[in-house]
Amino acid sequence: MDIFAIRAFRSHFPILAFATLILSSCAEAETQESSEVEALSLNRSKMVAVPISGDMFGVQALISKCAPAVATISVEHNRAFPGTDEITTGAGVVVSSDGYVITCDHVVERANAIIVSLPDHRPMYAEYIGGDDESDIAILKIDTKIELPFISFGDSSTLNPGEFILAFGNPFNHSKRDAFPSISFGMVSALHRITFPENGRRRYIDAIQIDASINPGNSGGPLIDATGSVVGLVGVISSPTGYNTGVAFAIPSSTLKYVFDSVLSGTEIHHGYIGLIPKELSIEYYRKNQKRDGVLVGSVLPGQPGDVAGIRPDDIIVSIDGEPMRNTSDFYTYVNFLTPGTEIEIRYERRGREYTTNLMAGERPKGE
Repeated sequence: MDIFAIRAFRSHFPILAFATLILSSCAEAETQESSEVEALSLNRSKMVAVPISGDMFGVQALISKCAPAVATISVEHNRAFPGTDEITTGAGVVVSSDGYVITCDHVVERANAIIVSLPDHRPMYAEYIGGDDESDIAILKIDTKIELPFISFGDSSTLNPGEFILAFGNPFNHSKRDAFPSISFGMVSALHRITFPENGRRRYIDAIQIDASINPGNSGGPLIDATGSVVGLVGVISSPTGYNTGVAFAIPSSTLKYVFDSVLSGTEIHHGYIGLIPKELSIEYYRKNQKRDGVLVGSVLPGQPGDVAGIRPDDIIVSIDGEPMRNTSDFYTYVNFLTPGTEIEIRYERRGREYTTNLMAGERPKGE
């Protein structure tokens, strides 16, 4: 496992090695040959063998820190006939020492019993205490009298494409013997992605796209940054086969923390809705107007807040409450986290003229 982790890191950073080689060559070229020989003769006696650490990039240290808090989750589902219960598996992460676990809602939905196993502890029953199926997040509680290892939430808003990440999970239930998680290495491929419901999958808004190897059983496992914090929760993959293709999506920790805090405080979770179906602006529009920002209104649902406020198809939304709407991701993210009943101001363009209107956000229908 450790060797593969190091190899994976090296394979992701060939540019670093190449740049180091170029810089070294340039430095040598600037030094006189006689000086090189003199320096070499002076320093050769001082040379010592330096052992190369097996964890020269700190990957193993991160794994040692985080793995004890990664849960293997087994879920028992009742089926139609007695004696035919189905067991499915996934992953989760302990986020508090008193036994709160966060995972994907689709991992534990319709569960009759939930069993959580940690690498250093026997299997324990967990109770579903709440969550948000629209965000695909579930909060579980282990009834424990001992303090459990846990990982704190990080700040997903500080992530950038190209950053190092580790994805923990239980692909193909390979953790069933010792409950030690599988780890895959990768980077943040993109931010603010949107996935749309298909084949029973949930819509992900403001998702983190990653290139780490993700397969069935990884769902609910934590996405860990270089500081050892939870910056996301592995959710879905984009694949025609259902197996790894190098394109996977994670729920950002900002959403995880919002749902976690809401559940523990007893606050209801709502999602905003204004009845507008956005589209990206066309290339023709960009060329004609020399403007790349804005969201095209593709359709307006009758009787919904956007319709009542007078917004029409082909209008271009420029901003909401002063926040620029650069693309559909900005639109969905902003509207999704509106509290129903909140009044918002929308600035939009129609046939070259700019307008402003106010409307009251509604509640997003289930599955929309």
